[in-house]
Amino acid sequence: MDSKVLFFDGIIRETVDDWSSETHRIRYVKVYYYLENDTLRVVEPETPNSMLCQGTLLRRDHYLHPSGKRDYSWKDLNVGNDLNIHGKEIHLIDCDAWTRQYMIDAGIEMRDPEPRPSDPYTEMRKNMSRRREYRGTDGDSASLVNFYRNEGKVLKFYGIWKNDPQRPPAVRRILLKYYPVDDSLAVFENYPPSSGWGPLLSVLQGPMDTASSGGSFMTLIRRQRVLLDRPKDIEKLPCYLEPRDTD
Repeated sequence: MDSKVLFFDGIIRETVDDWSSETHRIRYVKVYYYLENDTLRVVEPETPNSMLCQGTLLRRDHYLHPSGKRDYSWKDLNVGNDLNIHGKEIHLIDCDAWTRQYMIDAGIEMRDPEPRPSDPYTEMRKNMSRRREYRGTDGDSASLVNFYRNEGKVLKFYGIWKNDPQRPPAVRRILLKYYPVDDSLAVFENYPPSSGWGPLLSVLQGPMDTASSGGSFMTLIRRQRVLLDRPKDIEKLPCYLEPRDTD
């Protein structure tokens, strides 16, 4: 029985008394039963921005059956059954193929999977997201849509800074970051240890900002929006960008 685990999908239905937008909440959980020592564990997958204490709801252990005379065993598990543990009622709605075959081979008549019920709050959040996606594209609405779509996204390009022809040739590797959320960009240069190179002045006369670049990268151009109708500034960017695979 070593390493053999029965796996079930389940739900916990909770009543919500202090929220006008919902009367109940559906929490999706995964139930693991370890055959080697008849222990049970319940985990709720984490959902971003749920504001709920998720993760391991019941750690791996023996749990008393409601009869009070024995612990839960694998024979108590079946689709449609309820597990009452520490005030939590877990309703089993499905299991994986290996678990179903194991239970059938053991003489248990397995029920068909039950439909996965929808959570009212999750559906409300999805509807709100759809409304934000399909809002107008003028003025502030377009900016808001762009923010929701691109917040936290950064495009990275690795390139080489072209040195002054009057000076000895050198390879100056740079990193260009483009932020779609506000169409701004920043350029950083990596200074290897004992390279003999010092930080260059910002091409666009911006202050040095080592904190935002991180590591050994130094800021050449601070994060800002660069207008395409400024040829003098664009000409001051003598760098050739080349795509490169990264780990």
